[in-house]
Amino acid sequence: MSASAFASEVSCPETHAGAPLATVTLFDGSPTEHADLMPDTHRESKNGTQSEWQVSYISEAGRQLFVECHYGPKISAVLLEPGPSIYKCVFAAQKSGRKSLTCKSQSD
Repeated sequence: MSASAFASEVSCPETHAGAPLATVTLFDGSPTEHADLMPDTHRESKNGTQSEWQVSYISEAGRQLFVECHYGPKISAVLLEPGPSIYKCVFAAQKSGRKSLTCKSQSD
């Protein structure tokens, strides 16, 4: 079990190999199964966009959530394995260019 499985909040690194976070993909199961998830909600505001996934059903069904953090075409993705207490993940893309992904546990 990864150390992140016990964290109450899991986030993509803001930068990886010198590149900023570009986008994310959430998976119901291993990424090799190609079961990527569409956001449950997507909102636009004057400051940018926000996508949200409700993911508690994945662990309730005995499956594992995986998150790939993407930084560019020639940079390997960072793979996260949030623990079973994670219920929601939010990807925010600000107009300034800053992007972030945070997954929260039910204890937050």
